[in-house]
Amino acid sequence: MAPPGTAFVTNVGELERYAAQLPQVAGALRRPVATLTEHTATARPMEVGAVSAMERAYGALTEDIAGRQRVMCDRIDATAEALGEIAALYRRVDGQG
Repeated sequence: MAPPGTAFVTNVGELERYAAQLPQVAGALRRPVATLTEHTATARPMEVGAVSAMERAYGALTEDIAGRQRVMCDRIDATAEALGEIAALYRRVDGQG
């Protein structure tokens, strides 16, 4: 809570800039998801149990990382949308838009 006699101040332009930039951040973080989920089997003359187990573990790990990254990007997009709505609300309340 703000101390008595002080006003709540926000920079609406700054909120709008953040709202506009966050989708670019999410887009940059989405780009490696395809690489993380691309699992190309290595051709080899015989199956080696330890190598196969490692490949399965690696595949599970990268799938998990990619899933978490997708969720993070969705949350960044939602944050950008909310910031844009907050900025628009401030502008309406202040009679600026």
